[in-house]
Amino acid sequence: LMVIKYNIPDRVIAKRYEPFLHGFPIIYALSFSIYICATHNFNPSGPTCWIEFDPPGCEKDPNVDCRSYGNADLLKWLSTGIPFFTAFALNCLIIGILWWTVR
Repeated sequence: LMVIKYNIPDRVIAKRYEPFLHGFPIIYALSFSIYICATHNFNPSGPTCWIEFDPPGCEKDPNVDCRSYGNADLLKWLSTGIPFFTAFALNCLIIGILWWTVR
């Protein structure tokens, strides 16, 4: 998109924009992972470990005390759902802009 629509040279993209395009996902993933571990939301979830309440099912039973902090369902969406749908929407937008430019 930057090359086709805005005529930005590859060297400028590599120097100015690429560090942000690599840095943002890395910083987002690392900070989110640290937060999940710090709030004790990384727990057994079936055959694997992922964001889950501890003990499982404690969010539905008022008699069971949850040892994890926060809303695990919201954290699941923030860690995987929103980045996935954002990437999908941005890809669709970029392809649409490219199509509109080239047609």
